[in-house]
Amino acid sequence: MTESERLAPVLTVETTPIDDFGALIPRLDREHPLLWQRRGFGLAGIGEAVRLEFNGPRRMTDAASAWQRLVARAAVTDPLARTGTGLLALGTFAFSANSERASVLIVPSLVFGRDPQGSWMTRIGIGELPTVPPSSPFGDEYRIALTAGSMTADAYRGAVDTAVDRIRGGELSKVVLAR
Repeated sequence: MTESERLAPVLTVETTPIDDFGALIPRLDREHPLLWQRRGFGLAGIGEAVRLEFNGPRRMTDAASAWQRLVARAAVTDPLARTGTGLLALGTFAFSANSERASVLIVPSLVFGRDPQGSWMTRIGIGELPTVPPSSPFGDEYRIALTAGSMTADAYRGAVDTAVDRIRGGELSKVVLAR
């Protein structure tokens, strides 16, 4: 066993289909919500089975290596074998290699998921699998409608073209655009 394998925990992962559980948001941990959602489908993560943090210019490759080690040592039972079932992590990465904020991957202890084919629950643990806490509603559900921004589609495409030209010219190394 290599040193990096020794440092990766052995996870037990079990996904089971469940009846529709309603909205994802009421399943979230109020203090540390983990959510990926689109059009009523998605994933609600609760707790942290594993938290991985990365900094500096190698943060992406370090995260990929750590994830591969974690996956290699996981015992996964996933009869559904669909996107979002089984072992997964939710994360966020700093844009800058010099950021004071760490890039983070979180493997939730519990995941409630829903896609067009149905709903499931995945429990992830080191040793024992976690128990399922009761949901605690946040209140009325909300909806947001995304609308076109102040920049026209043609102006946005022009901004993208300009950014690409400046990157190719060595003037910039990265650009974040939102419309």
